[in-house]
Amino acid sequence: MSDTLSTLKNYEPIRDNRFIVRFPSELNIQSWWVISFKNFITPSTVQAISENLKPAKDFEFSIELVDPEVNPIQKWIIKAERVISIDFGGTADYDNDAIQETKVIFKINNCTLHY
Repeated sequence: MSDTLSTLKNYEPIRDNRFIVRFPSELNIQSWWVISFKNFITPSTVQAISENLKPAKDFEFSIELVDPEVNPIQKWIIKAERVISIDFGGTADYDNDAIQETKVIFKINNCTLHY
């Protein structure tokens, strides 16, 4: 019985909010921006997406699931063919002071679990 309790104390589930997405460095999209893309005045996430991802073919990015200390526990490499759609969000509403979020949908060719 004590062995079972000891094992349960060490159990840490993988959490939905613990991940890092990494794009190629030439896109200048910082990994911490990506839970949903936050659009900044400078450097502009929307500009990086529209100039670099929209016309691109066959690029790859990674998603790393991390533990509570931000150590990677799983790494997926995603090979995307192209961007299917971009929703730049926002409603042009003077009463809305929310941070603009941009949503991007990719056509995925392949996903590989590396560890």
